Amino acid sequence: MNRALWRKAIGESFLLFIGCASILYLFCWVRVWITSRLEMGRFQNILESLPDSWQKLAPVPIEQLFSYEGRIAVTYEEPVVYLMMAVWTITRSSDAVSGGLGRGTMEMLLAQPVSRKQVIGVHTAVTMIGVLLLSVVAFTGTYTGIATTTVTEGSAPVKVPLFGFDIPFTGGRFVDIPMSEKVSPWTFVPAAVNYLGLGCFLTGFATLMSSWDRYRWRTIGITVGFYVISTMLEIVGLAIDGFEWVKGLTFFSAYEPVRFACEAVTYPERQWSWVVRDANGTFIDWGPLGYDSMLVGIGMACMGIAAMIFCRRDLPAPI
Repeated sequence: MNRALWRKAIGESFLLFIGCASILYLFCWVRVWITSRLEMGRFQNILESLPDSWQKLAPVPIEQLFSYEGRIAVTYEEPVVYLMMAVWTITRSSDAVSGGLGRGTMEMLLAQPVSRKQVIGVHTAVTMIGVLLLSVVAFTGTYTGIATTTVTEGSAPVKVPLFGFDIPFTGGRFVDIPMSEKVSPWTFVPAAVNYLGLGCFLTGFATLMSSWDRYRWRTIGITVGFYVISTMLEIVGLAIDGFEWVKGLTFFSAYEPVRFACEAVTYPERQWSWVVRDANGTFIDWGPLGYDSMLVGIGMACMGIAAMIFCRRDLPAPI
């Protein structure tokens, strides 16, 4: 019967996953291509000319965007990337319990020789496998973009021997340099892992909301409302002086893919660290694995609580 549950869960989610994965892969690929078309010097001048009030609204410090690593890593902060993970997790997780109850099929499913733990466990496992695969797809799209695009740059300045200075080349010549020579695609593995943590958190929260509710539309409304409120709190924390602490109340405070990608280049020793310490060993901040463990830990805890609620609750009769 477990095999039947797996076939049912995979069959119901297959088309949704293909759609989300296809959009995510193409977007990450095209995003790298767009980055390669923007000349770095001009892009930096545009960003530096923005008013300070506008710079605060950027998802990352502006100086992190002055490198190819930072500009490509912003892909994981784009609304489309957020949306694909949110659509997958909320759509699937909201159907874990309240979806079946709302359709009137949960009672018939539990009349078969299966336990409630098996029903919610298989459903959540398929959702989490999808989260893992979407993270791999996002990284694969970035990898493909880096491997297939080039950067157009002006010729290098002429070095004057003995005098130790350079003369800028003004002959108008430009050369195409493979993006892979400018950026290593493996720099973005921490960003993809952080994206996985985000999906795990959203899966756990939506499954928890579904476990006690009867109507799927209400589960989706609560989860989306929580997501929107978290986004609004993040904007307030970024835009208003003195309210930086508000961002710490949202799960977005643990989602920092651009920072992790940039630190992988500047501070390679921090790429897979749990905490960040100064030269004296004093704690400065959590590292990539520290923030990832927060998202995954809270998500897994929510899944466990959801399983307990579903296994103990009374199920209403289908109407």
